[in-house]
Amino acid sequence: MNANTITQLRTTLDELREFYIEKFNTANEAKETKIAKMTSGQGSEEEFLAMKNRYENESLEEMVRNSNQAERMVLTNEKIIQRFEPVFNQNSSFSKAPMFSYVKNLNGTKVKTLNSNIIVIWLMSLLLYITLQFDVFRKVVGVFSKGK
Repeated sequence: MNANTITQLRTTLDELREFYIEKFNTANEAKETKIAKMTSGQGSEEEFLAMKNRYENESLEEMVRNSNQAERMVLTNEKIIQRFEPVFNQNSSFSKAPMFSYVKNLNGTKVKTLNSNIIVIWLMSLLLYITLQFDVFRKVVGVFSKGK
């Protein structure tokens, strides 16, 4: 790498940083505007706080966002692994996707988590049906009991 490449890289990263800061600020302003609108009437603030207490689960949010993680990024020789807020990652592998990810990659196709969970449940049910239909459990136990 030469100095020109490093300068271009630094400029690009600064532009990306500014872009995402602007996106965050826009989303945050929209959120604050919505909250202000919901709490503007008489007694609305108490209703809003009651609704927030009724529907917000801090423990679940902490688990999904992994916000108590000390290391936000882990550096390996091949890649950087994001440990903070893994729910927003889009992995290339179905088996490596975070548990709470909203999409899973199934053979190059993005599948919603609900649909992928239903597929897994049906495949497991089919596997269990086949093992029960062909009495696989009894045969496996028979093989191991003959060895004694």
